[in-house]
Amino acid sequence: MISQLSVLAVLLVTVSLCQADLLDVLSKPRVKRQQPSVGYGGGVSMTVALNPYDRVHPVNFANSVNFGYGVNGAGISRGNTISYGNTIGNGQANGNAFGGAGDGYGYGGGNSNTLVGAGTGYTNANTYNTGFSGSSGNGFGRGGATVTDLTHDSTHMGCVKMAPSLLRYRNEVE
Repeated sequence: MISQLSVLAVLLVTVSLCQADLLDVLSKPRVKRQQPSVGYGGGVSMTVALNPYDRVHPVNFANSVNFGYGVNGAGISRGNTISYGNTIGNGQANGNAFGGAGDGYGYGGGNSNTLVGAGTGYTNANTYNTGFSGSSGNGFGRGGATVTDLTHDSTHMGCVKMAPSLLRYRNEVE
């Protein structure tokens, strides 16, 4: 009988201690973990125009790459950008990039643009553009790319033609 009472007493003490621990855990406020917020975007633009009749600049080339990102999460708040441009002959590479983080948001993006002048007579211009972006959480991303092709001949003097945003191939014969 004494052994049964001692076992019962031990069980009652154990249950009361577990109940006190359970009530203590339930009474504490829950800490909500912040979901990481990421935003990124960028653009790539490349154009080459070949003009075999121009002895000074037979090749006009421009490329532009711009990328930006932002991350905001548990103990992390960072943003950065990468911008690069290169030209040969009568080409121009333009672009911008942005990236940052704050107040629970991560954001980033980039835009690229290339400008190539085509000469009179036979010209062959190849262009490639792509824009990309993505986000998760409260993130924001944006990307874009364009090519502007200036033709200088008697029928299109100073005319600006915008290229589509994927791939374009053009031949012109005067």
